[in-house]
Amino acid sequence: GAEIIRRAGYGKVTPDSLCTFLAAYMDCGHKAKAALAAGLSYSSILKAEKDDPEFAAEVEQAHELFTAKLSDAAYKAAGCRDAGVRGPADGAIVFR
Repeated sequence: GAEIIRRAGYGKVTPDSLCTFLAAYMDCGHKAKAALAAGLSYSSILKAEKDDPEFAAEVEQAHELFTAKLSDAAYKAAGCRDAGVRGPADGAIVFR
């Protein structure tokens, strides 16, 4: 995989930096990369999850939203209207 370049110094964990992390995590689905985008270390994210159950639940929700976004993209690429409809985009039923 790609090497992650470490920053010389990490920022302090603040509510704003955690919000930035959550937004980046929903977008990329990778905790270490999202931590770097927020100016935080991966270990500071793990510690925040361990120390704050509410934040841990938000991280889980961000992961679920990321995977739902991937799933929706896959269904659209396959020609489906939405994740609830698993058939041709025109709605036709084909019998063979």
